[in-house]
Amino acid sequence: MKTLYWIPVTGLALAAGWAGGRMTSPSRDDGEPGKQEIVVSKTARDRREAKISTPAVQSFAQLLQSRGSDRRILGALSRQLDDCGEAELEEMLKVLKDSDPYGAWGNRYVAMGMIFERWAELGPDQAMAAAMKLDPWETSQAFGAIFATVAADDPAAAWQLASSVPEGAMRKMAHESALEQIAKDDPLAAYARFKETPGLQPYGLFNAWAKTDPAGALAAGRTLPGTNRNEVVGRVFRQWFRDDQGVALEEYAKLGGLERRAAGEAILGVWAARDAAAAADWAVEHRTELSDNSLMVLCNELGKIDPMNALSWATDHLSENVRVGAMENIFSEWVMKTPADAIGWLKSIEDPAEKVKIINRSFWQLAWSDSDLAVSLAKDIGEQNFDSWYVQEIGNNLAGLDLQKALAIADGFETDSFRNQMKDGIVAAWTQVDPEAALAFAMAETNESDRAMLLGTIVAGMTERDPQKAMTLAEGLPAGKEKTQAISSVVASWAEKSPLDASAYVKGLTDPVLRDAAVEALMGRWCWTDGEAAMKFAATMENSAALETGAARAASSWAKRDPQAAYDYALSLPDSGVSKKAGEAALNAWAREKPADAAAALAAGSGGSADAYQAVAGAWVEKDRGAALGWAEGLSADPSAQAGAFEAIAASWSKTDPGAAGSWLQGLAEGEPRDKAVMAYSKQMLSSDPAVSMGWAISISDESRRWDTVKSLAKTWHDRDAAAAVDWMAAQGYGEADIREATRD
Repeated sequence: MKTLYWIPVTGLALAAGWAGGRMTSPSRDDGEPGKQEIVVSKTARDRREAKISTPAVQSFAQLLQSRGSDRRILGALSRQLDDCGEAELEEMLKVLKDSDPYGAWGNRYVAMGMIFERWAELGPDQAMAAAMKLDPWETSQAFGAIFATVAADDPAAAWQLASSVPEGAMRKMAHESALEQIAKDDPLAAYARFKETPGLQPYGLFNAWAKTDPAGALAAGRTLPGTNRNEVVGRVFRQWFRDDQGVALEEYAKLGGLERRAAGEAILGVWAARDAAAAADWAVEHRTELSDNSLMVLCNELGKIDPMNALSWATDHLSENVRVGAMENIFSEWVMKTPADAIGWLKSIEDPAEKVKIINRSFWQLAWSDSDLAVSLAKDIGEQNFDSWYVQEIGNNLAGLDLQKALAIADGFETDSFRNQMKDGIVAAWTQVDPEAALAFAMAETNESDRAMLLGTIVAGMTERDPQKAMTLAEGLPAGKEKTQAISSVVASWAEKSPLDASAYVKGLTDPVLRDAAVEALMGRWCWTDGEAAMKFAATMENSAALETGAARAASSWAKRDPQAAYDYALSLPDSGVSKKAGEAALNAWAREKPADAAAALAAGSGGSADAYQAVAGAWVEKDRGAALGWAEGLSADPSAQAGAFEAIAASWSKTDPGAAGSWLQGLAEGEPRDKAVMAYSKQMLSSDPAVSMGWAISISDESRRWDTVKSLAKTWHDRDAAAAVDWMAAQGYGEADIREATRD
């Protein structure tokens, strides 16, 4: 393989592998929590090996599961793939997809790129066809490898290959991936392609450009419209500071406004990881130019070196609304390293509310590493101050190590909430190893409410193993939240294995609360596997909000396969919320791939709602703003339809190029379409420029819509900056009564 695409991502992949392993629950291993023993069953291993047909593929599978040096494994994979043909690569990809999820995530992640790099050398078109059959994340990784390979020899061919992908999200992903690879050798050519192709994100392109020509990347990035400009400026400076700290700081000093903030935050993020102390000195000088979030990141890095110094720095330099959050982050690192020192400092804090905020997240972490200490700390600070969910985690952890000890600790808590939540955690773990014993324990609980909670937990744990038995148990629970949640949990699991049986059960429910919860659970799973069947089931049920939501999901899923059929079926249903929501969802999914066809279908239908036109325009504008705008402007004979379309276009356009969107609004005639567009635009502008947002709001022609919009925006602005909001309204001539009503002060 020529490009060795996989080398830069090896570290990231291995980190992902570590994270994947860390996210699993601790298991008992010689009495020590946190260790994990990965055991592959003989049946699963035999099943995988039965699929392996050639020595090369078998060797690939063995390397993938190897426990040796990652560098050695990946090197061996690279040498082996050089001799493989397309058929073997296809089989290796299947092996990769079926491989164990534990212990080898890093190798799997990189192997995906290596397979497609080799595949692209043999046949780029065939490699692309295989990549597009994967899930979106895997497709993204495969595209990166394919375009890196093709662009290294022929950038024009890489772009042509991306353009051959059918129109839609896949083509957008392919174009963006191709641009990033082309930009490594010819960023100007990549940038020209970017400007010629609407709807693409520029981030990968500028990431690559910044590595070879940061000054050129910055100059081009500063010409971009909307929020893209500041994001790109930040990305350029992040790379520039890594490569040349002095020059990056000189260029940063030349910037102003939001560009300066974006660059400064990028610099601080890199510098904090490299030299937190020096970064802290620089941050003090530029405090007013940096966001609170970026300073919190700096505090985290300082805390890894010297927690006490970091806490002092946070107290001295952070605003009140983020200071405690930064302390929480610092403390969470500190308490895992030297818990006695960290807890000693925490106890010195006088404000109980602040003390609880700082410990809250760390209490959960401490529960994993030292449950006894966590319980002792909870009692010392006051059980009533903690979220009892954390105690459930303690119970779950301790039950896997020492069940009797866990039960004894649970009984030792002073508050009912803590005691019951810990027992719930114990029962959750207990159910996985001995459900009958857990059930007997729950049934012995004398308090009816507490017993119902424990039984609900057992049902959830039994659902995967025996859904029929779990449903019987769920139905026996007393009416209430626990019963509803238990039945929903069983239905969701049942729907994955036998959706027809699950749907028959749901249809037979007579309690409206239980039925709605079960419908939501059923449709949430079924629509992903068979949107058409789920949609047709929805048509047989009595209308409800839960059914409308489920039908919309099902129609959207069906429309990805056959949009005309999904839309026609929705229109054929009796007029109801289900028909309306399903039709709009089908149109939106259709418009994301072929917006002109969706618009034509809407026009041919029987009087689509404003929401339907909004659904089409909202998807179309993301692909081709000009075409969407031309279509929407042609709807003038139906003001309601045009209002829906204009609203979606304004909402999207204002995010990427608010100046151009504002110019477009200025040219619109008064009426409902302009009002709806202005309402969407002013809502989007409120976060960046409240005064401009409110100025647009008072230009709405309809008095009722105008006042409703002004009130909504004024309340949000007042929550952020009360004085500015009140002063602005007073300057516009609003009286005290109106200001009070708008701001709800």
